[in-house]
Amino acid sequence: EQMESMRRVTAEAMEDGAFGVATALIYPPNSYSPDWELTEVARVVSRYGGIYVTHLRSEGDRLIEALEDAITLARDADLPLEVYHLKATGENNWPKMEAVIHRIDRARAAGVDVTADMY
Repeated sequence: EQMESMRRVTAEAMEDGAFGVATALIYPPNSYSPDWELTEVARVVSRYGGIYVTHLRSEGDRLIEALEDAITLARDADLPLEVYHLKATGENNWPKMEAVIHRIDRARAAGVDVTADMY
């Protein structure tokens, strides 16, 4: 029942002019949202030609896994992905950025529309 309500509210927002849905998965309450739930909402957004914008679940030790989760969601829901504030936090994670960029390039080559911004 709650999932159906989320789908309905998302559709209404898209019909009212929203251009997509954004999450900040590193922060509560979004950090409690399971991937399957986010994918269901994103599928509604996709039907309206919208975009999924996200702050990844992790910028540190699980950075690569968090990026893979976001790419999987975009692929499964068939919509563009924008990762905002892409970075590797903690000096021990800085070397992961090369792998992150490689994964974004690989997703793009496979047809997933992925963009990111940094500050």
